[in-house]
Amino acid sequence: MDKSKNLAKVTLVAEIIFMVMLSVSFLIMPFANKMSLNEGKNTLLYFSGAMFWASLVFEAVFLIANGAICKKRIMPENKSRPGALRFFTNTTAKIIDILAILSIIGFVICAFLTDKYVTYGFLSAMLLLVQLHCVVNGKNFEYINSLS
Repeated sequence: MDKSKNLAKVTLVAEIIFMVMLSVSFLIMPFANKMSLNEGKNTLLYFSGAMFWASLVFEAVFLIANGAICKKRIMPENKSRPGALRFFTNTTAKIIDILAILSIIGFVICAFLTDKYVTYGFLSAMLLLVQLHCVVNGKNFEYINSLS
């Protein structure tokens, strides 16, 4: 396996790690807000904000890098739709797509019926799973998956 194939896998893994960090930052936010209001401690609030923005920026950087690496290798005649508009393209995508749909339904139900902390949990899961849906149904993942 040549260097660019390994680099494509590494950038994909890094992108997914930053997706997880972005989702975790949403889980921290309500607790950080509560600490800030009740105890006057803003450290966790600043940390969650910094984690959100840093993970968002680095996720975008690795997304662009992965696209640039894989673009050179993907056949030009492969003019399929973007990953966000494709569903159930492989086994991993089937699992992620079903979980994403369930998390969206759970978020909508919880937004009206339950405590805000549960809603933030579903929001975090929904954010992560919708992002993963876009990645695992995309051409870059298809290419990287074919390398194994």
